[in-house]
Amino acid sequence: MTGKEAKERLQKQYKRQNNSIKENYDRISATLPKGTIDRIKALGLTINGVANDAILSFLECAEEVGQDATEEPQNVQEAAGQESADKLPARHPERQETPKTDTRSEAERLAEIQAIIDAKKAEMESQKRQKEEEKAKEKEEQAEELKNYVRKMKEEADQRRQEQIDRFSKHTDEEIKAFFCGDDLAFRDAIADPANKAEYIAEIGETNYNRCLKLLKEVEKEEKEQKRAETIAAAKFAEK
Repeated sequence: MTGKEAKERLQKQYKRQNNSIKENYDRISATLPKGTIDRIKALGLTINGVANDAILSFLECAEEVGQDATEEPQNVQEAAGQESADKLPARHPERQETPKTDTRSEAERLAEIQAIIDAKKAEMESQKRQKEEEKAKEKEEQAEELKNYVRKMKEEADQRRQEQIDRFSKHTDEEIKAFFCGDDLAFRDAIADPANKAEYIAEIGETNYNRCLKLLKEVEKEEKEQKRAETIAAAKFAEK
């Protein structure tokens, strides 16, 4: 499909939509006090939705209230004729209906309609608040669930760390010294480096860390004394 064909197709689609709107909807233009649009948006509503709800509600209420069921006679003769007709016995009394006359003033009818509109608006606001409360409650539950999960993971990590500290605490001083003097001197070099202090305290606990440093000093002291003794022995052997 070329660009021109696509453009023509889009124009036809817009035309069909506009014709459909003209056939099924009425358009109105209203002038409202300054700030009304901001008030509508602040409630999370749309201008078109509020206008539809308000106008349709007003029309439904007005149509229910209706106009007076009877009209006043236009002249005296009609009134007299109506009065004479009222005095005649009804041929079908079972079909005769008493006309209902609305004796309320225009202001009272409008007040009733406004009360119905206000009640519907209050109901919509109540439903909106209820939804907001439900969302807030759901967020609180999710936050609490996440908090419990994090706490559980921390407790499990603390438990594993404590178990590791307890296992290291069971090593005797001789076993730890053997670690320092073994073939793998990585542990000795690592624990002697002050840069690794925080990591080892977190891994084996501060008590075990200080204990290792103390035993390492003893091992280094013993190694120096042994080396010194070996040097003296070698010198004496050379003199012979």
